[in-house]
Amino acid sequence: MNKLLFSYTTGWQSGGNLNPQSKPLNHYCPMHHHQSFEMVYYPTGKGRSDTERGDRLLYSPGSVIIYPPHLKHDQRTEEPGIDICVHFDVMGIIPEALSGAISIGDMHDRAVEADLMRLSAPESKMSETRKAIFSHRVGAVVLTLLELDSADKNADEPAPALHASQAHSFIIEKYAVIDCLDEVAQAIGVSHDRLRHVFRARYGVGLLKFLQQTRLERAADLLIHSTLPLKNICGMCGFANERYLCSAFKQWSGYTPGDFRAKREG
Repeated sequence: MNKLLFSYTTGWQSGGNLNPQSKPLNHYCPMHHHQSFEMVYYPTGKGRSDTERGDRLLYSPGSVIIYPPHLKHDQRTEEPGIDICVHFDVMGIIPEALSGAISIGDMHDRAVEADLMRLSAPESKMSETRKAIFSHRVGAVVLTLLELDSADKNADEPAPALHASQAHSFIIEKYAVIDCLDEVAQAIGVSHDRLRHVFRARYGVGLLKFLQQTRLERAADLLIHSTLPLKNICGMCGFANERYLCSAFKQWSGYTPGDFRAKREG
């Protein structure tokens, strides 16, 4: 089975401190291209993008456009707004859906939106661990968006993989309060056994492992960006106690939480 590997490249936000008025009306960005995939999320604003292949992609609040590498495209702003841009590379057999530009309209998934915001604001100096976290996150975002796009195009057809993307978003949003995986299956409306199979088929990882990874990523964020004691981080990330968090974190990152925080502070 082909295994997709996503690699985060960079990200940024345009619009000047998230001020929509800083982007002028009828602003035009001429034809250009990038070496990597470009993903642009529009939380506000309205306009269109034309590609050299003749695609006309309209965007409005909640839209996401993904351009493949080297595809020339422009952008014309009709209503001032904010652009959330993320660049990434893909290794493996690239899905056909990513061979051309795709546009997902009205994407109001809070978990995906939160990830896009994080990805568009990278740290000035990223460690290998943080780069891996960002690469994992960008892969999850892209795959979720592809599922949403597929669901929109096949609205009348049952799509088991859609259950996987719904579970993915549910875990990212509720990771701290999930007591058992049956809660995830109940929220999606499928059996635990069914969800377990479609999730692994879609993401190449089990439900339990993904929940654990999500909690550990959040713990790493808090260790880097806060001074909260480990006891508080346990509760905020869904770990039963400090001992369990320390053991899981060491196995995942190679460091104890204390060593990980000290290394970042140094």
